[in-house]
Amino acid sequence: MGIISKLFIGFDFIFYVIFSYYYNNGKTNKRNYPPIGQTYFIMVILFGALFMLLYILIDQITHLSKNPTFKTYFTKALAVFTMMCVYFLFIFKRRYIYVYNKYKSQEFANSKNGKRLGWLLYFIGLMSPIILSYIIFKIKY
Repeated sequence: MGIISKLFIGFDFIFYVIFSYYYNNGKTNKRNYPPIGQTYFIMVILFGALFMLLYILIDQITHLSKNPTFKTYFTKALAVFTMMCVYFLFIFKRRYIYVYNKYKSQEFANSKNGKRLGWLLYFIGLMSPIILSYIIFKIKY
């Protein structure tokens, strides 16, 4: 198994934990929001944070952020790219149903510890650009 396939398994697990919070056996759990819309929005935020982490790392090497035109177009392109990635990874051809059915029968994915791990991984992904920026700032100054 390569790194890419292990990443997909990790993202699938996080997706399942979030999706199962809003959807349970064909029924909407929380506040009648569409479960796939809620999960899509939450995953777009996660992927955006991870792409920002990648941008911070690349910027430390290339110093692209010094160009203001690049920053403007990059943020717009990043937003579109993030939404497209999440769409094609989970929603295109109803792959979210496959992910849900794959993890629905797994004991760990449905346990409290499994759900806590999924949310913990999500928040670590969200906080990683902030933590990296803080570390870089402390090293430079």
